[in-house]
Amino acid sequence: TNKKLAFDRNSEKKILSALNENGVFVREILCFYGADKGDLTIQLLTGEDFCEDKKLVKIISACTGKKMLLSEKTNIGNGAVTSILKPAPKYDAVFGVAGKTKDDSPVSGDTHSLIRLGEDKFMIAISDGMGSGEAAKSVSDSAISLIESFYKAGLESGLILDTVNKLLSINSEDTFSAIDICVVNLKDGSADFIKIGAPYGFVIKADGVKIVEGNSLPLGILEDIKPQITRDCLASGDMLLICSDGITGAFGSSADFAEFLQMRTAKNPQTLADEVLAEAVKLSKSGPDDDMTVVTLRIFGK
Repeated sequence: TNKKLAFDRNSEKKILSALNENGVFVREILCFYGADKGDLTIQLLTGEDFCEDKKLVKIISACTGKKMLLSEKTNIGNGAVTSILKPAPKYDAVFGVAGKTKDDSPVSGDTHSLIRLGEDKFMIAISDGMGSGEAAKSVSDSAISLIESFYKAGLESGLILDTVNKLLSINSEDTFSAIDICVVNLKDGSADFIKIGAPYGFVIKADGVKIVEGNSLPLGILEDIKPQITRDCLASGDMLLICSDGITGAFGSSADFAEFLQMRTAKNPQTLADEVLAEAVKLSKSGPDDDMTVVTLRIFGK
């Protein structure tokens, strides 16, 4: 819905002919593009007993010259099944998460999220409720749940953050949350960092470490917010790191943190997350004075 489509009748005929020649018979076929000309979608209608999915994907990939994937398959009743195929993204991603609570509390005021947004995007996020314990956890849980739901619905980042901010700011209690979001497009490797009251993050590349700054107020303080948004372009093997201020506070300066990351050789994002947390705890000699959370993401060519 809400998108102008362009239909490709020539591709429909070509694919249908190739399927028939290979003994794969479909009732109906539809090929169309969205706003992005490269965003090809192929929809097929088959009988409910159809189970040659791998063969279907292989034939259509050969016809289109693109590696396709089966995005969705739904039984729509009356003996019919609809299958939707889309181009496979160029990249995939793996993740790491590590955390420790203040004073070994059973509850952390930090909430993190790792979710796939459709076939070609991943979102990592940390919501850091002000303070620690149950009250902070409630605020961070609410903020991250709303953000996840709105992103899944396909809304734009500006509208999502503005809506969540208004919901928090009209609460009768003082409910503030620092939000750190990164949305990675697996089709082209672009990464959008959206920071609201969150500390700096990092992009770790083969040739060095880049600091991603953040300096706006947390959600829920002002009715109108202006998040810090930074875009970067990633290549296979690049790593992202975001964390709560319990981690950055332990390291002190962003330069010290970057120097520590520069010396790491870990390519596994979970190993890196564990190493960062261990170092932050070590630097906090009297124990963490805030909840600590670190989330890492590494993209790789498929």
